[in-house]
Amino acid sequence: MDMNDERKIGMKIIFNGNRITDEEDLMKVTINESAHQGNEPGLGVICGSSVKIEMRDPGDIPFSKSEVKVLAGVNDEWQPMGVYVITSYTHEGKKVILEGYDHITQLEKDYHPDISYPSTVSMVISDIVSQCQLTLKENITDDMVIEAPMETTCREMLSFMASLNGKNVKCDRDGKIVFYAYEGDKEIDDDVIYQDSYKITGELQSIDSLTSGSEENVITAGSGKGMTFLNPYMNEERLQSLLTSLKGFTYRPCSFRYRGDISVQSGEVIRVHGENVVIMDQTLTFDGGMSSVIECYHQEERESVMQSSPTEKKLKKLYQTLLNSFKETTETLLGHKGGYYMIDQTDGYPSGWTIMNTPTLRDDTHLWRMNMGGFGYSEDGGKTFRNYAFDMSGRMNANIITTGILQGDGFDLDLESGDIRIGERNKEGLIESPVFSYSSEEGLHIEAFQTIEKDMETLKNTITTTLALNYVNNQTHDEPRQSYYPDYTIHPLKITPLTEDTFRNDVISASYTWKRKGQSEQEYSELTEGEAVEDGVLLISHNLEESTEYKVYASVITDQGDTIEAEASVCITLSIINEAEVNGEMCVIEAPSAIFREDEEGNFSPSSITLTPHFMACGFDLWLYSSDLGHVYEIIEKGTVIKDEEGNDTDYFSTDIEGISISRDNELFIEASSPCFQKNTAIVFQLKADREGASDTVTISHQKDITAKVSTLVSEVDQLTHNYTQVLQDIDGLQGSITNRVEQIEQTYSKDKETINKQLSEVTQTASTIEHQFTSITEQLENVESITTYIRQSGGGIEVGKKDAAIRTLMGAEYFAILINDEEVMQLKNDLLTIKRIMALTGIDLGNNILEANDHGFRIKWGGER
Repeated sequence: MDMNDERKIGMKIIFNGNRITDEEDLMKVTINESAHQGNEPGLGVICGSSVKIEMRDPGDIPFSKSEVKVLAGVNDEWQPMGVYVITSYTHEGKKVILEGYDHITQLEKDYHPDISYPSTVSMVISDIVSQCQLTLKENITDDMVIEAPMETTCREMLSFMASLNGKNVKCDRDGKIVFYAYEGDKEIDDDVIYQDSYKITGELQSIDSLTSGSEENVITAGSGKGMTFLNPYMNEERLQSLLTSLKGFTYRPCSFRYRGDISVQSGEVIRVHGENVVIMDQTLTFDGGMSSVIECYHQEERESVMQSSPTEKKLKKLYQTLLNSFKETTETLLGHKGGYYMIDQTDGYPSGWTIMNTPTLRDDTHLWRMNMGGFGYSEDGGKTFRNYAFDMSGRMNANIITTGILQGDGFDLDLESGDIRIGERNKEGLIESPVFSYSSEEGLHIEAFQTIEKDMETLKNTITTTLALNYVNNQTHDEPRQSYYPDYTIHPLKITPLTEDTFRNDVISASYTWKRKGQSEQEYSELTEGEAVEDGVLLISHNLEESTEYKVYASVITDQGDTIEAEASVCITLSIINEAEVNGEMCVIEAPSAIFREDEEGNFSPSSITLTPHFMACGFDLWLYSSDLGHVYEIIEKGTVIKDEEGNDTDYFSTDIEGISISRDNELFIEASSPCFQKNTAIVFQLKADREGASDTVTISHQKDITAKVSTLVSEVDQLTHNYTQVLQDIDGLQGSITNRVEQIEQTYSKDKETINKQLSEVTQTASTIEHQFTSITEQLENVESITTYIRQSGGGIEVGKKDAAIRTLMGAEYFAILINDEEVMQLKNDLLTIKRIMALTGIDLGNNILEANDHGFRIKWGGER
């Protein structure tokens, strides 16, 4: 409850459009809104807001880079207070402190126009907002022509466009870009201002002039105090028009704290004690009640100075660098850095020049001399020119460079030993790590070849594992209806791992181990009930209670017995829909695959991909696509009905994109051969629903052709080999030992190659012999027909019988039995003979008694004989 009246203050935080946190978890929320430049009002000011949230950590919210929407309620009337992106968070026990900024920070990127110039102000604004992925609430209608873009940021370019219209820029509390002017007349009464908090911080300020333009072209309208802002596109007529609407506006610099009003925003003008106050800073605090601190700063007394644009700063820096370079070169040539210059004359005419390191010519003077005879260097005052000399025919005296090391920017050539080193020099001027070298002791070394060998070896021992889902990785729970989409208890979620040999780009078999981690858990754990693995595929047949990450560990054993491992993970996000608001997660795309895989014959699998739209509490609007990974989207226009081979109407419509069609149920069919993939290997498709903000995207791409890359790499290696071979041939005239060494290497390589080929041939022949022997043994066993009786060990004992016969005997440890067609008909066990059935034709002897059969039955003879 607020301390000043009976207002009921409430706060809500919505994370990522679906998770609502209310005052039960919230402790304190502080919002700061800024709308000024250098503690002064201005035009073209880009305003920003920040938020600080102190709350109980529920343990199931991914705070990092989450988007939060802040809502404030007064007496259960809720209003948005801004949309922010969390940039940092810290924990203090069970409490977490979040800090974030609004979407205005997305303007902090270099401006690269997606429109052609000349262009209008309105089109420039739309271009900037689009490429920064922002939403414009309402564009400025301005047909002023901008001839060319500035080399600057999106933020500064948008500032120029806004100030041309006497506006500033900010994100409103719904997260949309708005343009605003200094206006408003809301009165703040004395009884809501906290006692002794109101302080006047400067004399009454008046806007009587505007200064703009650039540093080279300063434009001023009016006179006296006013506002100064940079805009190289400004002209005198427009600046004078802007002054007309602002001239005479006064405001009182001050600061005060009051009970707060959620309808008051930064950049507005309010009335306090009968005077205008520009809200340059506002800090709103919610901690069970609500309070606000408002700042209106005092304009500094200073001369209006136009700041340089980024382009002008770069040009000035480049100009100063060139100026210093020319100065340094000039001073060196004129001897200001040491050295003496003389013009040689013959018959009163210049005939050459000499540069010396001494004021006068001496025996130890080092000099350079140039005349009609040539150009040379001397260390004995010009008596001899032994080190360097060129004649007027451009020939170099070979006698002068017969020994020593020939050096260039990136190479050393020892003319005595024949050693070569090519590479970059260190601070001492030495080539420590050559990319190409040869010496008689160490042989030939090419750094590029060694790097390629290492990369190839690494590539051979790597695998890549990816995951494919039969649904999108999102499950939605509709709380009011208590239903899930998709319902995994009816249609289980399947996550299929696919492991590829990175080097050969072949799909290979691997053993898989699955783990899971819920959003509220810290570590991965074993699978739970309703989660099973079949042939490496994870089947999830229960609905989620929270967002869950599944990770698979793939393991492959190579022919050499080494184990190579890789892992892949996917997070199945649980989105909860309640009656609070409609958001984008009510619209999802079901994509059975997100990639076209190409086999060796150039066929793609799948040949086409179907994108199926699904909606909850909203309906279909349109399909869009982007060829620059979501930078700019274009609508996919539905065309005419597609006919079948017999000319009958089908359930599909053509589109303005070849290879893409739409069904009557708004399913999107994408062919692998669609020309839209010829220039771009990945296309982003977006589904939009008929509710604001309801959308989903999916990226469809072609498989990266690693084989082609390897072929390109091999071609580059071949070209590099050719270049180095050419270098060796050029140097061969100076020193033949290099060629001899290369020939030795080639001979050694050829010899080793023949040995390896011979060993491979022997292994192949051995394998062929083993296969032949195995085939021979198999044929012999199949031809044996003489074995008709068998003795074998079974579960009941030792069986004896004839092949394919119905009768056989079974002898156990304590019994003997006769079997007919696997059924025991007689058993002898513990001195007891059990017979299933007895048939006596004449009689049966039981000791001394006889049962003798007759026509009517049988008669007994006691102690008788037959």
